[in-house]
Amino acid sequence: MLSYHATLRSLRQSPRKVRLLSNALVGLSVPEAQARLSATVRAASTPLGKLLHSAAANALDRDQIAPEALSIASLRVDAGTVLKRFHPRAFGRGAPIRRRSSHISVFLVAPESAKGQAKQSASIVQSPAVPVGMTDEKKSDATAKSAPPEGSAGQPKVQKKIEPKTASQGFMRRLFQRKSGM
Repeated sequence: MLSYHATLRSLRQSPRKVRLLSNALVGLSVPEAQARLSATVRAASTPLGKLLHSAAANALDRDQIAPEALSIASLRVDAGTVLKRFHPRAFGRGAPIRRRSSHISVFLVAPESAKGQAKQSASIVQSPAVPVGMTDEKKSDATAKSAPPEGSAGQPKVQKKIEPKTASQGFMRRLFQRKSGM
């Protein structure tokens, strides 16, 4: 078995929160794990996705192994440095705040038969990140062009109907105005 790894040090997120996501990825293939990470809403999904991408790129660079042939053998999340801060409390006291960080290591394995079988089309691993040359202005232009304007052909504008006030609304109004003297 061929083994590849990548590490991420001092991620400013609690190891407990990162482990919630990393434990679900062990044993999956790299494309399955990337798909699961892209669909996850947790904050740790972005750095884990980048780390997985880096480990797959290491395998591709060293032995030309396609990401489809790789699987996650282990994903280790260790505690990093803890920044200690204090929050002011009553009577001149201070409550401790521990800002934890994580060190993450991912280990990928591939069978011996997969060595050198990467196709030319699969030579670049798809990254969940934004393309390198894309600036903020280009991103906003691209999204504005792709979204159809409101009221375009096929989608009529929807107007909200304003309903008259009912008797129950008047009751609540009187109830709350009663104490203010109005």
